[in-house]
Amino acid sequence: MPLSGLLIGLDRRLNTGSYMDLGMFIQNIMLAARGYDIHTCAQAAFASYHQIVRRHLALPDNHILVYGIALGHEDRNAPENSLATAREPVAGFATFHGFDL
Repeated sequence: MPLSGLLIGLDRRLNTGSYMDLGMFIQNIMLAARGYDIHTCAQAAFASYHQIVRRHLALPDNHILVYGIALGHEDRNAPENSLATAREPVAGFATFHGFDL
């Protein structure tokens, strides 16, 4: 059960580089939470529900909902936590030059 959650928004007047900054900010929130023994679950799906969120929160018109992050403690026995998905090997989407890997 989540301890709480965060809704992450961005001023819609910012440019595309701001999404990179926001991604790094979100990653740092998640890493900091682990430092406090709190697990996180990042959820981009919240962006699809921006109209519902706006009905409950006073988001200014110039803000867009980008992400949600659930914060809580892991339940290793919960069936949803046993899901393992296939991952593309790194060589399938990236190349490295000048490194001995």
